[in-house]
Amino acid sequence: DSADWPWQRVGKCLCGDCTVTVPTSAPLFNALCACTYCRRNAGLTAPVQEVAFPFSSVKVTGETISYVAGRVAARLHCAGCGSALCSRAEPANFASVYPVLFNTEGSGKLDVEIFGPPELCVFYGSRGEDFPASNKLPLFADLPTQFGGSGKMLTVDGKEIPAPAGAAAAPAS
Repeated sequence: DSADWPWQRVGKCLCGDCTVTVPTSAPLFNALCACTYCRRNAGLTAPVQEVAFPFSSVKVTGETISYVAGRVAARLHCAGCGSALCSRAEPANFASVYPVLFNTEGSGKLDVEIFGPPELCVFYGSRGEDFPASNKLPLFADLPTQFGGSGKMLTVDGKEIPAPAGAAAAPAS
């Protein structure tokens, strides 16, 4: 029963037929994703901000279409307008939502004010050659270990570095 869930943040697609609902609890991680799939999904060459929650705590309503991209992510889109709604990484048991969906017109809040700024960059190893480098975020080759990744960290120029103690853990906001 959805009345038992602690939903409070609701985002919507462009046409409004689909909603994405997440709890107000802190996300598992708030990241920029540099993978090819996310960048193509968003039609960008720049990284895409994604906020991850436990798979079971993300509720999507409305008619959706989905496809599997990459090794693990099923991507959901609104069947009507095609808006990207979320990516579900089942083996890692999380779903990533796109903060732009939660920027309701007239709210006066930017996406980053709702979820906060990204705390790490994932799949930095698959960034494009012209990808803007950030030396302010921890850069993961794929994902932190607790989310099914290798936990390997990279320098801004893509060279592997040993992860500092505790860095493989996603920061809490």
